[in-house]
Amino acid sequence: EKKYKEDLEREIKYKTRELENTNRILLQYSKRLEDSTIEAINSLMVALEEKDQMTIGHTNRVTRYTSQLAKKAALPAQNCHVVARASQLHDIGKLVIDLSYINKKGALTDGEWQAIQKHPETGATILTPLGFLQREAIIVHQHHERFDGTGYPDGLKGMEIDLLARIVTVADCYDAMTSMRSYKEAISRNEAIQELKKCAGS
Repeated sequence: EKKYKEDLEREIKYKTRELENTNRILLQYSKRLEDSTIEAINSLMVALEEKDQMTIGHTNRVTRYTSQLAKKAALPAQNCHVVARASQLHDIGKLVIDLSYINKKGALTDGEWQAIQKHPETGATILTPLGFLQREAIIVHQHHERFDGTGYPDGLKGMEIDLLARIVTVADCYDAMTSMRSYKEAISRNEAIQELKKCAGS
């Protein structure tokens, strides 16, 4: 009986070590798979930006600004990681929008504007099947909502909007204001900061 117990303990320890090693390998594989997926999506985003000289670097700048804001707000490390990743993916929905709408110099027609307004929802739809990007999908879906409820696609207001989505919105707006676009000139850093302060709460 004593030998049987000793053998059983040895077998349990061996199987536990074996299971731990297998779990470690699976976690490493899962992490590599996640990283590869993000890299593939980022490559698509770079390809999209390359088609429009006005938006080259937009995603990287928004990600940098978002990360700085998240750090300044002393968010937990996990939230900082999620919001940076969401920033990289925030415009993924534009992949299915006619590029001529994005590059148009004049005012958009109602139909063109409706198509543009679909990109947050489309982006979230692209990301939702990827289980490890659930929070990022929410942020992408909400990054054009406004605190006063006049944003899109759902007209959310105030605290209904995810905190991390609000951070991405600020970074996105700042970069849009300080970058030249086909339909507008860039404004200075100070002017953009004043505009953000003026529009706070709306």
